Amino acid sequence: MTWIRIRFTLLLTLLTVWIAAMFASGVVAIAAFTSLPDLELSTPAAEAFYGDDTEGVGRYVAGFVTNPVFVASDRIRSVAAIAILLLIVISRGRILDRRCRVLRYLAGATLKLGLVILAYTVIVLAPDIQTTLTAWRAAVTDGDVERGAAIWKSFEVLHTIASTLLRIEFLTMVACFV
Repeated sequence: MTWIRIRFTLLLTLLTVWIAAMFASGVVAIAAFTSLPDLELSTPAAEAFYGDDTEGVGRYVAGFVTNPVFVASDRIRSVAAIAILLLIVISRGRILDRRCRVLRYLAGATLKLGLVILAYTVIVLAPDIQTTLTAWRAAVTDGDVERGAAIWKSFEVLHTIASTLLRIEFLTMVACFV
């Protein structure tokens, strides 16, 4: 097996790990946020905030279930990205074994876009989301509905941005395979 095939195989493996981490977090979120609210859960920590709203409590609990998965996904994707960057450096940029120059440039461009999106998400967006989420959970635990509602609005904005960026990142990683 030639060195270029080894590099290309490593790249495809790392891209697969990256995509799998994104896919897994999405599957866990879908499962948790669709099934837990229907279970009529209750927790003393959220009683004062939600009252008899068991669906709201289910979403609250689902957030606790999914948050570690999202953090793990960020870490796995970051490790894969660093490994890809090291592979690019070691191979002096000749990582893509494409016969067609246009496809090679497109794959390189989508990979760079995915790296930039991941870097922004992990360095800028994720810490803001975690801070906001922690403040919201404190408001829920304290039973402060007004403060919780205000914090939740800012969380929803951050969540919408993160979800959109994750979708774009996913598409850029898949496009690298084309």
